[in-house]
Amino acid sequence: MKDNTGLYYQIISQGYGSTAPGIGSTISVTYTGTRLDGVVFDSTGATARSFALSNLIPAWQIGMPKIKAGGHIKLLVPSALGYGCLGIQNFIPSNTPIYFDITLVSVQ
Repeated sequence: MKDNTGLYYQIISQGYGSTAPGIGSTISVTYTGTRLDGVVFDSTGATARSFALSNLIPAWQIGMPKIKAGGHIKLLVPSALGYGCLGIQNFIPSNTPIYFDITLVSVQ
């Protein structure tokens, strides 16, 4: 699916929770972030990490409210919704689209 912001996403599982995360939520997730050339630039492995959704890149702020706790989503992120023209030194070159495979463990 393509969101009107330009974010591509695939909902693997909608989840079972009663509430989707909002911008003020703290989310606990497991995820893998990959460049399109297959290089993994970040991963939680099996251990969930928690983040304030408001502190994450725009793609996550757009994508995560599409699922609930227990949900699984894949995001194909254009650079404008990711790390843009700055990239992340030694990990993501500037203007690089990226891919995330995310499981939303819980929402607070």
